[in-house]
Amino acid sequence: SINFFYLRTNRIKNLPAPFAHANIWQTWRGENALIYRVMTVAPLEATKQQEQRKREKQMANNVDVTNANFEQEVLNAEQPVLLKFWAPWCGPCKVMAPVVDEVAAERGDNLKVVSVNVDDAPEIAAEQGVRGVPTVMLFKSGTKVASLVGAQSKSQLTQFIDQNA
Repeated sequence: SINFFYLRTNRIKNLPAPFAHANIWQTWRGENALIYRVMTVAPLEATKQQEQRKREKQMANNVDVTNANFEQEVLNAEQPVLLKFWAPWCGPCKVMAPVVDEVAAERGDNLKVVSVNVDDAPEIAAEQGVRGVPTVMLFKSGTKVASLVGAQSKSQLTQFIDQNA
């Protein structure tokens, strides 16, 4: 946010606490006062920590699946499973990743979200008939109920889950 702050001296080092981390530009100099445009900026470390906590929370609900744990995580799961097939080189997969993470965070108790990198586990993709990425599949009681190919918006993905879960 941009704020206007009046200083009576030429020194900027005596800024109050809210402006301790700020970008400052002198915009006008009057007879008795200097007017500075002050743009407050959160400390970089605090911002990084907040982003890291947010990512960890989202990733806690999104499990990576390989050949070793596919049966345990998907086929033997007690709750419905949203299985996402993706690849690191796939642009639409990168667009859809935050959407799936949001859905995983919102429905963490009622829906298990797992991801399969098709480059790391091509056998799983072949077994499930995946022909393009991103593909999402919904499993209930170890059985594939429905699938969707291509990048989806959050509302489309939520509707898909609601209709088939």
